[in-house]
Amino acid sequence: TTVDGRVPDPAAVTDPVRREGIERALKYMGLEANTPITDIPVDQVFIGACTNSRIEDLREAAAVAKGRSKAASVKRVLVVPGSGLVKRQA
Repeated sequence: TTVDGRVPDPAAVTDPVRREGIERALKYMGLEANTPITDIPVDQVFIGACTNSRIEDLREAAAVAKGRSKAASVKRVLVVPGSGLVKRQA
């Protein structure tokens, strides 16, 4: 899958509540509107699931990561199972 999106531009949003939410999110994350997603360095990775997830989902993520290490620029990697059952199965 190709990542080709851009950071949302609050000026393009007519709903004032939604626009304010986007503005706050951009400020919190230190991002600029319209920045290509591919220009944003990855420094944290989160692999998680909703409560509907299955052990197979976590195993698939593990298969992708197997034999690899995180990039030096990545400061933190979190893997969170979607439920206590999945955690016990892992």
